[in-house]
Amino acid sequence: MPRLCCGSCAVFVVSAAVLCALADGLRATGTWAPRRLRRGVASAVLLAGAARGDDGLLTQIDSVDTNGDGLIDSDEFQRAAHAAVAEMPTPEVWSAWLHHYADLFAASDIDGDGILDDREVFFFECLEELAASSQTVMAGAPDYVSEATKMIFDMIDENQDGKIDLEERIRSVQMNADEWRLRDRLGFDDDTIRGWVKEVFEYVDMEGDGFLGRREFLLSDFVFSHDIEERLCTMVFRGMTDLLDENSDNFLTMEEVEKGMFIDHGNRERAERGGDMRAHDADSIMRSVAERFRMADADGDGVLNRAEMWILAGTVARQINREF
Repeated sequence: MPRLCCGSCAVFVVSAAVLCALADGLRATGTWAPRRLRRGVASAVLLAGAARGDDGLLTQIDSVDTNGDGLIDSDEFQRAAHAAVAEMPTPEVWSAWLHHYADLFAASDIDGDGILDDREVFFFECLEELAASSQTVMAGAPDYVSEATKMIFDMIDENQDGKIDLEERIRSVQMNADEWRLRDRLGFDDDTIRGWVKEVFEYVDMEGDGFLGRREFLLSDFVFSHDIEERLCTMVFRGMTDLLDENSDNFLTMEEVEKGMFIDHGNRERAERGGDMRAHDADSIMRSVAERFRMADADGDGVLNRAEMWILAGTVARQINREF
């Protein structure tokens, strides 16, 4: 799971104020509910992935699910895999990627029925990203459960029965609540954490037996991380509309972003004098935000509409989740 501990808040300076201002509002939005994380492109975090140029095998799920039943069967998957490798340069590369995709499919098919439902499609995409970014970690882990994950699993499995029950999972999240900043950043209390873990646990318990195996446990980590990103994305989006959209026209210009970044120039000067931020740090932040703005501006008109603001919010939320 991406590291969620606190660091230097120098990625999107306005985000700290946004998160604090909106924490109370987020508490009132209700508990987590299982989401169809890919279908309908409902998650702005996933829109942010498209803005970054992510091109996973199942990203365009509607084009893969040719019979429209909401599932990816083996035949549909094979057609998508062969289409994905068709333009690769040599038969050896082509074959290697087909084996890679087959391994990913087998690892993602938690219940072993030869079909990926929405949870398993989400798991496939998370494993695909993990494998792309962590080849060394994943080496020798054909089931895509690394040795580090197995060690963490064994630590949480208090009675060493080879599976994790709900109470063990709740205690593990409660122990990490401060590192993940669930209380101060998202406004969770102990009851909220317990309810959140219970809903995620039930969602990823593919066999419905009240226990998590290693792959279900890894899936739960992915769901926790992405759900936090979605919540942060909502908070950042609200901040954009409430704090940055100065003329309330539901469009965002780069000038409005630049002005809102430090609220006023005095804030930047005080931050620099106080040692919280050096001038070149602030300039680096602005370059980063300008690049994110450009990536989110899908139609290239120099202005972000609400859909494009969601893309920008998703990229910011993703980085906040991974770095703070």
